[in-house]
Amino acid sequence: MLGWWSRFRSPPSGGIPPRAVLITPLLLLVLGIVGLTEYFYMEQTRAEATWIAVLHGAALVLALLLGFLIARMLHAVHQRVEAALRASEEKYRLLVEHQTDLVIKVDPENRFLFVSPSYCQVFGKTEAELLGQTFMPLVHEEDRESTAKAMENLFRPPHRDYHEQRALTATGWRWFGWVDTAVLNEQGQVVAIVGVGGDITGRKEAEEGQRRAMAELVAVFQALPDIYFRLGRDGAFLDYLAGNSSHLYVPPKEFLGKRVDEVLPPDLAPQFRKAIERVVSTGSLECIEYPLTVPLGKRYFEARMVPFQEGAQIIAIIRDITERKEAEIALSATKTLLEREMQTRRDQEAQLAQARKLEAIGRLTGGIAHDFNNLLTVIKGNLEILWEQNDGWPDSDWALLIEDALSAARQGAELTDGLLAFSRQQPLRLQRTRVNRVVQGLQRLLDRVLEPAILLRVQTDPTLPDVMTDPGQLQAALLNLMLNAQDAMVGGGILDVRTVTLDVQSETMASAANLIPGRYVVVTVADSGVGMDADTLARACEPFFTTKPFGKGTGLGLSTVYGFATQSQGGLAIESQPDRGTTIRLFLPALEPASTRIVREAPSPPSLPPSPRLLAPAEGAETILVVEDEARVRRLACRYLRDLGYPVLEAADTQEAIAILETEPDIQMVFSDIVMPGDLNGYDLAHWMAVHRPAAKCLLTTGRCERAHAASADDPPSIPVLAKPYSKRQLAHWIRQRLNGGSH
Repeated sequence: MLGWWSRFRSPPSGGIPPRAVLITPLLLLVLGIVGLTEYFYMEQTRAEATWIAVLHGAALVLALLLGFLIARMLHAVHQRVEAALRASEEKYRLLVEHQTDLVIKVDPENRFLFVSPSYCQVFGKTEAELLGQTFMPLVHEEDRESTAKAMENLFRPPHRDYHEQRALTATGWRWFGWVDTAVLNEQGQVVAIVGVGGDITGRKEAEEGQRRAMAELVAVFQALPDIYFRLGRDGAFLDYLAGNSSHLYVPPKEFLGKRVDEVLPPDLAPQFRKAIERVVSTGSLECIEYPLTVPLGKRYFEARMVPFQEGAQIIAIIRDITERKEAEIALSATKTLLEREMQTRRDQEAQLAQARKLEAIGRLTGGIAHDFNNLLTVIKGNLEILWEQNDGWPDSDWALLIEDALSAARQGAELTDGLLAFSRQQPLRLQRTRVNRVVQGLQRLLDRVLEPAILLRVQTDPTLPDVMTDPGQLQAALLNLMLNAQDAMVGGGILDVRTVTLDVQSETMASAANLIPGRYVVVTVADSGVGMDADTLARACEPFFTTKPFGKGTGLGLSTVYGFATQSQGGLAIESQPDRGTTIRLFLPALEPASTRIVREAPSPPSLPPSPRLLAPAEGAETILVVEDEARVRRLACRYLRDLGYPVLEAADTQEAIAILETEPDIQMVFSDIVMPGDLNGYDLAHWMAVHRPAAKCLLTTGRCERAHAASADDPPSIPVLAKPYSKRQLAHWIRQRLNGGSH
């Protein structure tokens, strides 16, 4: 009976209390007895008391029976409710015992009232070991304070809380996340706390790894010399990351939340806005460079913008590229300088190649002129001998033929002179010359010669210094330039002739005309004619090159001027463009006012006197040794001298001549060509004679000037040189002058 009673002390949730089920019929029975007692008291005297008692007894029995039936019925209902409750509790017990989450129930003092099997398994403890114990000793010391605050929050609405903590499990410290709910009684007081937790160690470790990675990434970003901005699609500054806040140059409060149009200068904002629009529309990388004035001065920056979060935002990476830009500017300046230097070098190389080309052509033309002069000497000499032997061929067609041949030989000699002038191998008769006087003399000549449609303008510098040159060659060179200028101005134009003094110090200026730095007299001849293109200009000084129609020029004009300028230790500079005329500058070294120059050049050939006495030898004629490798020229020279009455010996080279001189003491004069086969030339022979036969005289001859080719390291001796082709009269005069003169 007590066991049954105890099962009904606690009502099922939502049911009728069992005590109420028992008390109800008892109350009915008590009410029946009280009524019956009152009836007996009031109706004792009545006759019908017996029947009334019977009725009341029956009513009492019925009431007892009814109460008993009601109690049994209510007991059956309670058993069914209790069975349902046990089934529900079993179901939830099985659910709790088989779930992976941890479930606990603690009292307000944090003592375990219930622990799920999963909790016991994780912590390696039995239910008996845990029940009645507090959970706080299992919590990590660093997390106990936050756990205590979370428990305190459960005593205040909404009586729910979430917190994370580290707890000591069977395998060590692990992270758990707890969702706690307070259990309240009818008075709203917390009577228990139910907690459901889960192991979040993996998530926490991932978060820690992510945090470390982010910290490392931030450290890397902060180490980079860049500033990172996060922008909205509308260009608003959302966030930034700068390794050094001083790199911002603008406080964050002045740009965060604002658009680029509101922050950047008016000339820069449109560039950023267009770049942002392109990033948003195309999703591609955009890069712009821009200058910006900051407190440190003008700096250069580079902005790289890329889409972020699927285009919802934009990352702008700003880098200070001032040093790079300055290096690029310096590199560009260096590149420009190098390009100029390379261009200058190419120009110099082109000029050197042109000079070498002209030098090679000069050597070739010099050699040709030498051989041609030998031929002309033979032709002209034999024609003269033929003319003399027949007393001038009076009244005969032969006279005309011989005269025409001699005229052609003289023209050939003039042509050879032009070749020698180009090759700088024609002897110059140097003397102190006033260039202004030569130019003014040509002005008087040109006033009568130039076409009427050509305006001649001459401007001379009155302070112009003198030069050491051949005035005749200078006059011929300038006349050549002026006549070429006239030919270039078809239909008329302006011919300017100017003289100035110029100090050439710049290597660029000096290289333009192959000059050495120094002071020069410059004669400029400029025309307004048709000009020349680059290809024509490159070949202007080549011999036999001409742009004139066939038969109008020999092509030796500028080449002769070039040879004269170079031989005079000066130079020639030509500037020309098509349809813009040509300007030619002739450079000649200037002499100081008191300067004198000792020049060892061949003396001017004396003019031939008309007296026939020069053609006859003096009494007691001297023996002459003729040294010439060209047999025909040697035979002609020997015949000339024999006709003049001189005893003649001959040699084909220098070695043979020395052998003859060593065995023939009567030789009083040597007439030798300069260019000889073998290692020794005419100058070497003259040096040998100065040592071994000082009493003998020496006269040299050549088809070109060979002073620069003397084999000896010493200056060549002051020996006159008879130029080929020479006539019998010229040879007679030079021989006699040399024999009558002093020793060399």
